Amino acid sequence: MTQVLASRYDEFIELNSGEKISPQELEEFYTKIAPVKVMCVFIVSGMHGVRNSRILWAIIQPDLDTFREFGEVNLRFVFKERFDNASESLPFNKRLKGFTVTLDDLPLTEFGRIHRSQIKEIYEPRILAGKEGALPVSGKISAEDRLLVESVTGKKILQCLKKQTGIRRPIILEDSLELDLGIDSLGRIELTSALESAFSADLTVESISKSFNVKDLIEGITDALKGQKTYPWKTKGQL
Repeated sequence: MTQVLASRYDEFIELNSGEKISPQELEEFYTKIAPVKVMCVFIVSGMHGVRNSRILWAIIQPDLDTFREFGEVNLRFVFKERFDNASESLPFNKRLKGFTVTLDDLPLTEFGRIHRSQIKEIYEPRILAGKEGALPVSGKISAEDRLLVESVTGKKILQCLKKQTGIRRPIILEDSLELDLGIDSLGRIELTSALESAFSADLTVESISKSFNVKDLIEGITDALKGQKTYPWKTKGQL
Protein backbone atom coordinates (compact mmCIF):
# COMPACT_ATOMS: atom_id res chain seq x y z
CA MET A 1 0.00 0.00 0.00
CA THR A 2 1.35 3.41 -0.96
CA GLN A 3 2.21 5.61 1.96
CA VAL A 4 2.40 9.36 1.43
CA LEU A 5 4.56 11.01 4.08
CA ALA A 6 3.85 14.71 3.73
CA SER A 7 5.71 17.65 5.11
CA ARG A 8 4.02 20.82 6.32
CA TYR A 9 1.62 22.60 3.98
CA ASP A 10 3.42 25.93 4.48
CA GLU A 11 6.67 24.76 2.84
CA PHE A 12 7.41 26.20 -0.59
CA ILE A 13 10.25 26.10 -3.09
CA GLU A 14 11.20 28.95 -5.39
CA LEU A 15 11.64 28.45 -9.14
CA ASN A 16 13.98 30.40 -11.46
CA SER A 17 11.07 32.67 -12.32
CA GLY A 18 10.66 33.62 -8.67
CA GLU A 19 7.36 31.75 -8.47
CA LYS A 20 6.85 29.75 -5.30
CA ILE A 21 5.23 26.32 -5.50
CA SER A 22 4.32 23.64 -3.00
CA PRO A 23 6.54 20.54 -3.24
CA GLN A 24 3.83 18.60 -1.44
CA GLU A 25 1.38 19.38 -4.23
CA LEU A 26 3.74 17.81 -6.77
CA GLU A 27 4.52 14.85 -4.51
CA GLU A 28 0.82 14.08 -4.17
CA PHE A 29 0.29 14.45 -7.94
CA TYR A 30 3.08 12.06 -8.94
CA THR A 31 2.39 9.59 -6.12
CA LYS A 32 -1.13 9.06 -7.43
CA ILE A 33 0.06 7.89 -10.84
CA ALA A 34 2.98 5.61 -9.91
CA PRO A 35 3.87 2.99 -7.24
CA VAL A 36 5.65 5.39 -4.89
CA LYS A 37 6.10 4.69 -1.19
CA VAL A 38 7.77 7.96 -0.25
CA MET A 39 8.72 10.93 -2.44
CA CYS A 40 10.53 14.21 -1.85
CA VAL A 41 10.64 17.06 -4.38
CA PHE A 42 13.20 19.86 -4.09
CA ILE A 43 15.31 22.26 -6.15
CA VAL A 44 18.74 21.15 -7.40
CA SER A 45 21.10 24.05 -8.04
CA GLY A 46 24.11 24.13 -10.37
CA MET A 47 23.23 21.12 -12.52
CA HIS A 48 25.82 20.36 -15.24
CA GLY A 49 28.03 23.12 -13.87
CA VAL A 50 25.53 25.85 -14.75
CA ARG A 51 25.90 28.12 -11.78
CA ASN A 52 22.47 29.75 -11.68
CA SER A 53 20.41 26.76 -12.81
CA ARG A 54 17.60 25.59 -10.55
CA ILE A 55 15.65 22.49 -11.55
CA LEU A 56 12.89 20.40 -9.98
CA TRP A 57 14.07 16.97 -8.91
CA ALA A 58 12.48 14.11 -6.96
CA ILE A 59 13.89 11.42 -4.72
CA ILE A 60 11.69 8.32 -4.91
CA GLN A 61 11.50 5.34 -2.61
CA PRO A 62 9.41 2.84 -4.62
CA ASP A 63 6.56 0.75 -3.29
CA LEU A 64 8.31 -2.57 -3.88
CA ASP A 65 5.30 -4.64 -2.79
CA THR A 66 3.32 -3.22 -5.72
CA PHE A 67 6.18 -3.83 -8.16
CA ARG A 68 6.43 -7.42 -6.91
CA GLU A 69 2.69 -7.93 -7.14
CA PHE A 70 2.71 -7.08 -10.83
CA GLY A 71 5.99 -8.76 -11.66
CA GLU A 72 7.76 -5.56 -12.75
CA VAL A 73 11.46 -5.12 -11.97
CA ASN A 74 12.48 -2.11 -14.08
CA LEU A 75 11.87 0.64 -11.56
CA ARG A 76 13.27 3.56 -13.54
CA PHE A 77 11.39 2.62 -16.71
CA VAL A 78 8.04 2.47 -14.93
CA PHE A 79 8.53 5.81 -13.18
CA LYS A 80 9.79 7.58 -16.30
CA GLU A 81 6.93 6.33 -18.44
CA ARG A 82 4.30 7.26 -15.86
CA PHE A 83 5.83 10.64 -15.06
CA ASP A 84 6.39 11.63 -18.70
CA ASN A 85 2.75 10.90 -19.56
CA ALA A 86 1.32 12.60 -16.48
CA SER A 87 3.57 15.66 -16.72
CA GLU A 88 1.81 16.79 -19.90
CA SER A 89 -1.13 17.91 -17.75
CA LEU A 90 1.13 20.17 -15.63
CA PRO A 91 2.42 23.65 -16.45
CA PHE A 92 5.94 23.35 -17.86
CA ASN A 93 7.54 25.03 -14.83
CA LYS A 94 5.98 22.45 -12.48
CA ARG A 95 7.22 19.39 -14.32
CA LEU A 96 9.99 17.28 -12.82
CA LYS A 97 13.25 17.61 -14.73
CA GLY A 98 14.62 14.39 -13.25
CA PHE A 99 14.37 11.90 -10.42
CA THR A 100 16.49 9.51 -8.38
CA VAL A 101 15.25 6.09 -7.32
CA THR A 102 16.53 4.74 -4.02
CA LEU A 103 15.81 1.57 -2.06
CA ASP A 104 17.09 3.26 1.11
CA ASP A 105 14.54 4.60 3.60
CA LEU A 106 14.22 8.37 3.36
CA PRO A 107 14.92 10.34 6.56
CA LEU A 108 11.85 11.36 8.56
CA THR A 109 11.28 13.98 11.22
CA GLU A 110 10.28 13.06 14.76
CA PHE A 111 6.69 13.59 13.62
CA GLY A 112 6.98 11.01 10.83
CA ARG A 113 7.11 13.54 7.98
CA ILE A 114 9.78 13.57 5.30
CA HIS A 115 12.87 15.44 6.46
CA ARG A 116 13.13 17.66 3.41
CA SER A 117 16.34 19.50 4.28
CA GLN A 118 18.17 16.32 5.29
CA ILE A 119 17.12 14.50 2.11
CA LYS A 120 18.37 17.42 0.01
CA GLU A 121 21.65 17.47 1.93
CA ILE A 122 22.19 13.73 1.32
CA TYR A 123 21.06 13.48 -2.28
CA GLU A 124 21.85 16.79 -4.01
CA PRO A 125 25.63 16.11 -4.14
CA ARG A 126 24.92 12.65 -5.56
CA ILE A 127 22.59 14.11 -8.20
CA LEU A 128 25.21 16.66 -9.25
CA ALA A 129 27.80 13.88 -9.44
CA GLY A 130 25.48 11.63 -11.46
CA LYS A 131 25.37 8.92 -8.78
CA GLU A 132 22.43 6.62 -8.17
CA GLY A 133 21.85 3.46 -6.17
CA ALA A 134 22.59 2.45 -2.61
CA LEU A 135 23.99 5.02 -0.21
CA PRO A 136 27.44 4.34 1.27
CA VAL A 137 27.20 2.08 4.30
CA SER A 138 29.42 1.78 7.35
CA GLY A 139 31.88 -1.10 7.59
CA LYS A 140 29.72 -2.74 10.22
CA ILE A 141 27.52 -5.68 9.27
CA SER A 142 25.02 -7.49 11.46
CA ALA A 143 25.67 -11.09 12.51
CA GLU A 144 22.64 -12.18 10.48
CA ASP A 145 23.84 -10.44 7.34
CA ARG A 146 27.36 -11.80 7.81
CA LEU A 147 25.94 -15.33 7.82
CA LEU A 148 24.22 -14.59 4.51
CA VAL A 149 27.39 -13.24 2.88
CA GLU A 150 29.64 -16.00 4.22
CA SER A 151 27.29 -18.90 3.52
CA VAL A 152 28.05 -21.23 0.62
CA THR A 153 24.94 -19.95 -1.15
CA GLY A 154 25.87 -16.32 -0.56
CA LYS A 155 29.42 -16.78 -1.83
CA LYS A 156 28.25 -18.51 -5.03
CA ILE A 157 25.69 -15.78 -5.72
CA LEU A 158 28.25 -13.02 -5.21
CA GLN A 159 30.65 -14.82 -7.55
CA CYS A 160 27.93 -15.06 -10.23
CA LEU A 161 27.08 -11.36 -9.82
CA LYS A 162 30.76 -10.38 -10.09
CA LYS A 163 31.22 -12.45 -13.23
CA GLN A 164 28.07 -11.16 -14.92
CA THR A 165 28.52 -7.47 -14.08
CA GLY A 166 32.30 -7.20 -14.24
CA ILE A 167 32.21 -4.99 -11.14
CA ARG A 168 35.54 -5.00 -9.33
CA ARG A 169 34.51 -3.38 -6.07
CA PRO A 170 32.97 -5.55 -3.33
CA ILE A 171 29.28 -6.20 -3.94
CA ILE A 172 27.22 -5.51 -0.82
CA LEU A 173 23.81 -6.70 0.36
CA GLU A 174 22.33 -3.22 -0.11
CA ASP A 175 23.26 -3.06 -3.81
CA SER A 176 20.24 -2.76 -6.09
CA LEU A 177 20.34 -5.31 -8.91
CA GLU A 178 19.08 -2.65 -11.32
CA LEU A 179 20.46 0.64 -10.03
CA ASP A 180 23.86 -0.45 -8.69
CA LEU A 181 24.66 -3.57 -10.71
CA GLY A 182 22.91 -2.66 -13.97
CA ILE A 183 20.95 -5.92 -14.23
CA ASP A 184 17.77 -5.35 -16.28
CA SER A 185 15.07 -7.83 -17.32
CA LEU A 186 17.32 -9.52 -19.88
CA GLY A 187 20.15 -9.55 -17.36
CA ARG A 188 17.94 -11.41 -14.91
CA ILE A 189 17.37 -14.15 -17.47
CA GLU A 190 21.14 -14.50 -17.88
CA LEU A 191 21.57 -14.41 -14.11
CA THR A 192 18.98 -17.16 -13.66
CA SER A 193 20.86 -19.39 -16.10
CA ALA A 194 24.17 -18.71 -14.36
CA LEU A 195 22.75 -19.40 -10.90
CA GLU A 196 21.00 -22.62 -11.97
CA SER A 197 24.31 -23.79 -13.40
CA ALA A 198 26.20 -22.80 -10.23
CA PHE A 199 23.77 -24.62 -7.95
CA SER A 200 22.83 -27.44 -10.35
CA ALA A 201 19.20 -26.76 -9.52
CA ASP A 202 15.99 -25.47 -11.07
CA LEU A 203 15.36 -22.24 -9.22
CA THR A 204 11.92 -20.71 -8.78
CA VAL A 205 11.17 -17.66 -10.88
CA GLU A 206 10.20 -15.66 -7.81
CA SER A 207 13.56 -16.11 -6.10
CA ILE A 208 15.26 -14.06 -8.83
CA SER A 209 12.62 -12.07 -10.69
CA LYS A 210 11.15 -10.55 -7.54
CA SER A 211 14.46 -9.63 -5.88
CA PHE A 212 15.41 -5.96 -5.92
CA ASN A 213 18.70 -6.02 -4.05
CA VAL A 214 21.44 -8.53 -3.33
CA LYS A 215 20.05 -9.40 0.09
CA ASP A 216 16.64 -10.23 -1.44
CA LEU A 217 18.41 -12.46 -3.96
CA ILE A 218 20.45 -14.43 -1.43
CA GLU A 219 17.46 -14.91 0.89
CA GLY A 220 15.16 -15.90 -1.96
CA ILE A 221 17.56 -18.45 -3.44
CA THR A 222 18.43 -19.83 0.00
CA ASP A 223 14.74 -20.53 0.58
CA ALA A 224 14.27 -21.89 -2.94
CA LEU A 225 17.11 -24.36 -2.45
CA LYS A 226 15.52 -25.52 0.79
CA GLY A 227 12.28 -26.15 -1.06
CA GLN A 228 10.56 -23.44 0.95
CA LYS A 229 8.59 -20.58 -0.49
CA THR A 230 8.49 -17.66 1.88
CA TYR A 231 7.82 -15.09 -0.85
CA PRO A 232 4.42 -16.09 -2.36
CA TRP A 233 4.28 -13.24 -4.86
CA LYS A 234 1.82 -13.68 -7.69
CA THR A 235 1.63 -11.88 -10.99
CA LYS A 236 -1.70 -10.11 -11.47
CA GLY A 237 -1.54 -8.55 -14.87
CA GLN A 238 0.34 -5.33 -15.60
CA LEU A 239 1.51 -2.61 -13.28
